[in-house]
Amino acid sequence: VTGVQTCALPIFNSLFQALYGLHLMWEGRYDDAIVQYRNALRTAPNLQTAFWGLWHASHAKRMYEEALAAAKAHFADDPEAEEALARGYAAGGYPETMRLTAETLAALSRTTHVQPTDIASLYAYAGNSDRALEWLEKAHEERDPVLVGLSVGQPARRPALSGFAAATGPAGQGGCEI
Repeated sequence: VTGVQTCALPIFNSLFQALYGLHLMWEGRYDDAIVQYRNALRTAPNLQTAFWGLWHASHAKRMYEEALAAAKAHFADDPEAEEALARGYAAGGYPETMRLTAETLAALSRTTHVQPTDIASLYAYAGNSDRALEWLEKAHEERDPVLVGLSVGQPARRPALSGFAAATGPAGQGGCEI
């Protein structure tokens, strides 16, 4: 079309890169996803979708230092979560960080909204599938929009997600297909 002028909107390009990163991550292409998240953060340094994805993709690659840095950025607007991330790492490394942050956010969820899928992920990454399953059920009850995007392909989440699929019933009847 002639005569039409376009302009580049960097935030939309960054958002597209981050969403493409999610697609790559769900395909199990974690290295490619990490590249997309980093590209998105170059032009939109506060893009939460990119931090969320970078946290999960880095965890899947067992790049725990980078996963922790991305988790800190993802939870940057929550001082209690930030403090738990710092205290947990000092007390016992990455798994303890995830456990302590999950417990902190679970307690905080009694007085304010906290994304149940974040808490479920934290418990899964701490190795506590039972607690992850409890929070996945809560996410299902609250209709947490992030729930539909959780990746079964991530080994740390697999036990909790399998239990969740069995607990919620068959796909198409209120359950989910895993």
